[in-house]
Formats: sequence, C-alpha cells, structure tokens
Amino acid sequence: MTPAAGGARRRLSAWDLAGAAALLALYLLSCNAVPFGQYVDDMNWLLFSEGALKGSLLRPWHHPPQLEVSLNWGVPALLMPFLAAFERPVLMLKLFMAALFFSGLAFFYLSTRSRFEGSQLPAYAAVLFLCDFLLTFSGNIMAEPGYVFILGLTVFLLFERSWLESDRPWRWALLGGLAGFIVLLRSIGLVLPLAILAELALRRKLKEGLWFGLCAGLVVLPFTLYLATHIGQASFYAPYWSLRSQGGAAAALSGLLDNSRLYLKGLTCLTAVYLPTLAAPTGLLAKAFMAAGAVLFAAGTWRNRGSSLHRFLALYAMGHFVVCAAYVYQAPRYVVPMLPAFVFLCLEGLRALVPERFFGRALAAAALLAVATNAPLLARTVRTSLAQPLTVAHASYDWLKAHASPEDRIVSMDMIRIHYFTGLKGRLFIPSNGPEEFAERFRAEGFRWLVIRDAGFIPAAKGVSDPTRWFYDRLVGYAGAGGAFDLAHRDEAEGVLIYGLK
Repeated sequence: MTPAAGGARRRLSAWDLAGAAALLALYLLSCNAVPFGQYVDDMNWLLFSEGALKGSLLRPWHHPPQLEVSLNWGVPALLMPFLAAFERPVLMLKLFMAALFFSGLAFFYLSTRSRFEGSQLPAYAAVLFLCDFLLTFSGNIMAEPGYVFILGLTVFLLFERSWLESDRPWRWALLGGLAGFIVLLRSIGLVLPLAILAELALRRKLKEGLWFGLCAGLVVLPFTLYLATHIGQASFYAPYWSLRSQGGAAAALSGLLDNSRLYLKGLTCLTAVYLPTLAAPTGLLAKAFMAAGAVLFAAGTWRNRGSSLHRFLALYAMGHFVVCAAYVYQAPRYVVPMLPAFVFLCLEGLRALVPERFFGRALAAAALLAVATNAPLLARTVRTSLAQPLTVAHASYDWLKAHASPEDRIVSMDMIRIHYFTGLKGRLFIPSNGPEEFAERFRAEGFRWLVIRDAGFIPAAKGVSDPTRWFYDRLVGYAGAGGAFDLAHRDEAEGVLIYGLK
C-alpha cells in the first residue's frame, strides 16, 4: 500500500535523533569546504553588512563613493546580528550557515518522510543528506543556506503542519513574510511564492492568497523602491537578462537548450549520484542518466498530480529550472535550492514505475548507488574543511598592504577581495578607448596601483559575450601596453600581478 502524503505524524525515535545528530556533525565539520572569499560574493555580503550596521548603503570598497545596488538585503539581515556582536567571526558564520542549511534539509525531510516507511526512511535520508554537492555549499556565507532553510520551513508548515488547510490570517501573513524574505535572499526565490499562489488559486483560497501576497510584497517593497529610486528598475538583473538578445532568437533558444542540458546533467550525474566516481559521465552513459532523471521526475509529478505537496514541489522545481536555463550565466550553485524537490520527485517517480512490492529494494539500490558514489567526496570534503585556512590565500594582498599608503587608490576587477584584506579602495575599471587614454585617466583621477587577477568569473551561457570578462581582458592588455605601468609584484601561486604607475 502506498503511503499517503501528509499522513499521520510520526514521532522521532532515539535512533532518529542520533542519526540527525550525526548528519548535523557532518555538515558542521564540512563548513569550511570552500574558503571564505572563494566566490567573492561572500566577502561582498560581509563588507556590505558591516557598512549597513553603520548606517551606510555605499559600496565600502569603491572610490569615489557609490551606492550598492547589486546586492539583495536578505543575506545582510542574517549576518548583521553576528557582526554587531563580534568582529568578522568567519568560522562562527560558517558554522551558522551549515546549521541553517542542514535545518532546511531536515524540515524538508520531515515534511516528505510520510511517503516512506520502515527501512525506506534511512535510504531516503541517505540520498537527501549524503550528497557532497550540497555539503560543499552548506557552510558558505552566501544566500543558499538561508534559502534552503526557508524552503524547508515553508514546506514543513504548509504540509507537515497543515497550514495549507488553515484560514487563519496570521499564518498566511507569516508564510508571506517568509516568501518575501526568500526573494530578498535570491531573486530567483520568487518562484516559491508564485508556486504557493498557484496552489491557493487551484484551491480557490482567495482570502488566504491576499494575506499571503500582501505580506510577501511588504517585505520586498522597501528594497524594490530603493532600486526603483536609484537605478529606475525593480531589479538589478535587467541588464544581465538583456544579454540574451545577443544573436537574436535563434541564439537565445540555443543558449537556453544548452543551459538545460548542463543543469540536467548536473542534477542527474553530479549530485545525489556522482557518476564520475564510477565512470566519466559522457556519451551514452550521461544521456542515459539524464533521460532517466527526466523520466523519473515526470513520472513522480504526473502520478501524484492530485497531491498538493507534489504539485507544489513540481511547480517550484520546474519554475526554478526554467529560470536557471534561461539565465545568461552558468553556475552549479544556481540549482542548489531545487535539488531536494528534484530528488524527492525522482524517488516518487521510481515508486510509480516499479511494482510497489519492489519499491523498497529499488530505493535501497538507489541509496546504495548514491552513497557509494558520494562517499569518497564526503571524506575528501571533511578533510579539506578541517585542513585548509578559513579564507582564501592573500599573500599578494598582504604585500600590497605593506607597500601602499592608506590613501592609495586601485583599479582591479578583484577590488572586493583587495579591500577586505587591505582596507584600500578603488574601482573595477576605468572606461577608455585604449591604453593611452586609460593611463591618462588613471593618473588624472589619482589612482596608484593596477592589480590583475582572474577573480573566478561565472561562465557566460552559450552565445553570450560576457561584459565582465571583457573588462578583465582589457585591463590585462592595458597593463602591458604603452609603458605607463611597472610590474611591482608577481605572485605565481595566487595568479596576481600588481603594477605601479610610473
């Protein structure tokens, strides 16, 4: 007999609590899998949060002063209580983020475990939690931990606590506040409130939808008005989306399909099942796993289309996937928040495609494959987390700090990291028509140092010319042309070149 979604609540046993404690310990031990500053955005969040605590919405690293209009306010809201009490507590923040990420997965598990019984439960937990892809993002001082937490908590309240059936305004106001905050964490979080509103519309719960939408809007409104006032748009992503027009409709469609293949391959071959442990995910093997994942997801969605839980998760996951596929940049972390829903619906698809009496064995086989392919990565992640420094290597910027005066100004595409480690200010680029004009403006505007470092830019989608990479390539060319700059310091290990103005 198939378990019913949202069935009777099960009490957690001592074994459940022991398993949860072990999994939490794994996530905490892995919180430093990626050093602080690796993504640049994490340092940007922290620097902006420090400024916001002082009442400033300026970019702390920029000279001349400039408002920050490219960061949502959700992550700073999470960081500021810690920064107010402690001075840059990087390890504490990493531990907090890892605990937040784990808690979101735990809420999601509690909301969906009624679909599994007996020995199926640990198998489901293994597939959901023992995924190295998720583990490596869990301790990052970024948007993903808070996003996953709110996603899990929202699913828990809606379906495990049956708030979806409630007509109490305060509950829908709270859910609306959570949904608004997830949009402030990452703009793609808008798919979550849209999926909730779609479910409410299907149920004809107009009053609840109004409360929910009103409170979500109230949370997002101050930030929206701020952007509209200072950049004339409701989102700072508009210029990035406009890049999709490069090459016309055919190029846009080709890029969308390319992104779709990229993310589907990642979701099916490089996450819950990490295929490279067994074989390179190329050719027919990769296509087979990608097709299997798509079929399982579709079967799990269609078979349970009458279930509010499944319908909501399918709408959310598909909406998230479409936005990632259409976006002009490619990054694995973009699909982190949709992976729990994808895994759950694929396992439900497995249930739909095999006879019920064999489902337990099929699930156990899937869990064995997931754990066996992820185990070497999990061990490596823990070792790396415990062994490496908390922050990215910065010997080159230590040299710069020692040789520059506090008033010196810098031009670099890596300005955020430079400011974090040195306190120096500057700008990313100086618009110019060539190396001579660049050098003239550099000198006239009072800049002293030119720092070249490939800051790990996010790859652009197929058919898109990335303006950020274009700026970096121009700086590299300007540094070596015209004879205006001398190479003052080179750090081969960090890939940093520091030039001084002659």
